Amino acid sequence: MNPFSLVVWFQVVAGVIAFGGIFIGAISFLYPDHSIELYQLMMHILNWDVRPIDYQGEMKRTRIMGALIFLISVAIIVILFRPQLIVPAS
Repeated sequence: MNPFSLVVWFQVVAGVIAFGGIFIGAISFLYPDHSIELYQLMMHILNWDVRPIDYQGEMKRTRIMGALIFLISVAIIVILFRPQLIVPAS
């Protein structure tokens, strides 16, 4: 097995996960109420009833977490596909 094919496979899988993180992070940052409703819907499927105690606080935390997920996912994309921007070649 070619060792580079494993590296390429890892880059593709990590890239897909990171692009998903960018999408989820952006949606959570821009529309935190939709993220909360989606979570409630997923838990309803499992027959769990979840409701935030402090809705405004939950909106704020969801927005913050969305921004963090977005930034971390962008950093992963940069590190995967443009590592010379982070660690210059010697």
